[in-house]
Amino acid sequence: MSEKRPCFVGLTVPKYQECVRFYRDAMGIPLRPGEEYVHQECSWHNPYFHFAIFPAGSEHPLLSFWVDDIQGAHERAVANGARVVHGPKRLPWGLTAEYLDPEGNRVSLVQRSNP
Repeated sequence: MSEKRPCFVGLTVPKYQECVRFYRDAMGIPLRPGEEYVHQECSWHNPYFHFAIFPAGSEHPLLSFWVDDIQGAHERAVANGARVVHGPKRLPWGLTAEYLDPEGNRVSLVQRSNP
């Protein structure tokens, strides 16, 4: 994978239950409760993509992109003025680093773990 592509989109919404019903019932997204935090989620595979809805006040990334080289991507982000929430660290799904965009939205870069 040499191109960056979204692997996660999370919506943080004030009308949490209404939005869950909208995406589940009106849009047909098979949402299910998340295990670690209060949220609803759905994942697709081949290619992998994860969608989640969080209640207002959550501090989870809103958008994540796959990268091949987390350290190189992190250095590029920092060199171009990204505000760092945390540098590269290992999580169950791989190495990840998180930033704030100019509007304060949370964005992460993810390098998958090798199987």
